[in-house]
Amino acid sequence: MPPAAPMPPMAPPPPPIGLLADGMDTRRAMAIADSVYAQLTPREQVGQLFISMAYGRFRTHENGTDAALERLVETGEIGGIIFMRGDVYAQAALTNRMQERARVPLWISQDMEFGAAMRVDGTTRFTPAMGIGSTGDPVNAYIKGRVTGLEARALGVHQVYAPVLDVNNNPDNPVINTRSYSADPDEVADYGIQFIRGIQSAGVLATAKHFPGHGDTDTDSHLDLPVVRHDYARLAAVELTPFRRSIESGDLRSVMTAHIAFPEISRNPDRPVTLDPDVLRRILTDSLGFDGVVVTDALEMRAISTRFSPGRAAVEAFKAGSDMLLASPDVPTAIDEMLMAVQSGEIDSAELRDRVLRVLRLKAEHGLFDRTPIDLDALSGRISTLEYTTQADRIARESVT
Repeated sequence: MPPAAPMPPMAPPPPPIGLLADGMDTRRAMAIADSVYAQLTPREQVGQLFISMAYGRFRTHENGTDAALERLVETGEIGGIIFMRGDVYAQAALTNRMQERARVPLWISQDMEFGAAMRVDGTTRFTPAMGIGSTGDPVNAYIKGRVTGLEARALGVHQVYAPVLDVNNNPDNPVINTRSYSADPDEVADYGIQFIRGIQSAGVLATAKHFPGHGDTDTDSHLDLPVVRHDYARLAAVELTPFRRSIESGDLRSVMTAHIAFPEISRNPDRPVTLDPDVLRRILTDSLGFDGVVVTDALEMRAISTRFSPGRAAVEAFKAGSDMLLASPDVPTAIDEMLMAVQSGEIDSAELRDRVLRVLRLKAEHGLFDRTPIDLDALSGRISTLEYTTQADRIARESVT
């Protein structure tokens, strides 16, 4: 085999994630959030918590899917978008169009576990997490994270739903397997922390998932509700280790919840963690000390949608401790029910205000209120570059065992 091509140096990092684009500090971000919040109607305030699905494919302007998304954006019923499948220019163009129509800038997110190419055609594809773990070098997780973050940022994406911190300890697991770095909890933590640092070095928010651990399941939560019957001692020793270490590292700022029931550690034995304050508040917040952004896994997945209406799922997820409500199957109805829950006192209005301000501050910290559109002409020099593909190819070769 001929020797591998030498690695070109990685580009220097952009400004830190906690700063606004023009260098303003967090206090200025808080002031911007307070000012924007005061101008929103109650419905728009609740809408800031909802992240709705979109597809970055070319469609005519009259296409029903995009027209429905435009209505949600223009009426202020969503705070952001999660892009599913798409391609570079169509997704970037749709992002620009939606941002132009939004009264409050949209928070853009995407699942990029295998690199941006997991969702966006034409971007750099990396080996999945198991392949990264097989290289034996956590630095490769950092490089993968950094390239992924740089391409995400070029596409106008602010949050990446990765890394997977689930421990791959069940061979019958139908949904995690190669998405996990390892069967060893400390190895998962080592690689996951480096991936988080890589993503966030590019100015994009990483998200650890699926709390408190989806590795030891034999059911796909897209189809039904998995149940894990381990006690807290076992979870603390295995499943919680990558999350605990990532929190202790000081790098982790966002966590995604799992649609899994944990009857041995909750007083709500049949309830998914996403809707369970016993797990999210008592363990994630109180025991592990996490104070960052909590986002649900998709609320349209059958582990949730076959048991709870869209409105009730949103209310219960909020009460459990989530800041962002991802992919509700019926956003307007969910907002209606959340507003009724506020009026009845089921949802505390002060807590709602705090959660909405957290989302608005996040937008301010990332410079969204500068309203800078994606430069479509610049994408060809920022996506799938020789530097990025060389790194991805080298890591793929090193993953072969």
